[in-house]
Amino acid sequence: MRPAVLALALLLFAVAASAQVVVGDEIVSDPLRPRLAPALPVAVPAVSLAKDRTGIAIAWTMANGSGADRVYVARLDDSGHVAGSAREMPLATPAAQTHEVYPSIDAAPDGNGFVAAWMEIDPYNPMIARAVFSRLDAVLTPSAPSVLFPAPLSTTPALVRTSHAKTWISAGGFVWTVDANGAPDGPFGGLISASDMTIAGGVPHLAGSHAVKSTSYICSCGIPGRPFSTCPNNCQIYPVSYALDVTAPPAGTVSKELKFASDAQPALASNGSDVVVVWFRGPQADGGDVVFTRMPPSSSAGVDLGKPLSSFPGDTGPTRPDVAVDGARYAAVWRVRTAAGNHDIDGVVIDAGDTLTPLAIAATTADERDPAILSLGGGTFLVAYETIIGTERRIAGRFVTFGRRRATR
Repeated sequence: MRPAVLALALLLFAVAASAQVVVGDEIVSDPLRPRLAPALPVAVPAVSLAKDRTGIAIAWTMANGSGADRVYVARLDDSGHVAGSAREMPLATPAAQTHEVYPSIDAAPDGNGFVAAWMEIDPYNPMIARAVFSRLDAVLTPSAPSVLFPAPLSTTPALVRTSHAKTWISAGGFVWTVDANGAPDGPFGGLISASDMTIAGGVPHLAGSHAVKSTSYICSCGIPGRPFSTCPNNCQIYPVSYALDVTAPPAGTVSKELKFASDAQPALASNGSDVVVVWFRGPQADGGDVVFTRMPPSSSAGVDLGKPLSSFPGDTGPTRPDVAVDGARYAAVWRVRTAAGNHDIDGVVIDAGDTLTPLAIAATTADERDPAILSLGGGTFLVAYETIIGTERRIAGRFVTFGRRRATR
């Protein structure tokens, strides 16, 4: 079986010169080998996308032929097809059955190649994870991977973001910088356990959330004739609140505590002038609103309640939207649970004046999950996501285009 990756054919759109938006046809990969790593409460997109001076790269996780999960990367040529072979990322640790999971990829600071980060999990000690990174050259040849730290498993992934000057990596509540020779500096602690990171004003901006357990309980099995204070321990329920966290060193962390429970995590992006945070406001089990918050870079102002983008129905389990920016507009995507019990992919475009353009990305009978979005420039975005039918898993993609998109061949 050839490497199962997106075969992203270029689409030629004849679109009016207005702000009309077109969502392209779905392009689907070959079936992927099933993932084998234990399910962990980590909210990440199913794939990671990045673009350097040459073109697009995609990273994903699937089992290799030896019975362990590995991170794979592939480059896409100008036609959107795989150029050369997919690369399996090497292990930083010697145990062959160690799993590589949750890849994150961004263009190298010089624009030639990429930096990839992921987590390595020992199946015999799954509560210990290692944040790992590697430099990929222009043909995706990886450097020897470096371990940033072994630590108790976090519910947040390793994240890599780059600027023109340096590389930043976040994992487990810490942030490192990596110089041009691949040497890490850090960690810088005292930050949040981030679900997403962006660079604005030369510094990392991070968003995440955490649960706040109440100090008082609700008794779920009151016994007639006995005082409430004698509620048995097994009947004591301590309500949990959701706290949205945003930080930009050296400014302090700002949080907004909300009286609902959720496993959903926030995402963020920046156009250099502001930072947009996209998050799920409302109890995840019941539903609520997908909202966005604009903040000045490096702001220590409080987090507001956000402006609604769309509503979301009740759902369960870790999830996270994704958001990208092309300078003129932000575009956000997320999964939506359907009445049939699977998921579709929805989204919205946010222009500079906060005018919203809803996007219906994917709505089929398949279970479509955990999208990622990448700005390709010129008013074109690429959305990629996981699609599952029964036990068969694939990666799918669609172009989202404003104005006229020209074929390159």
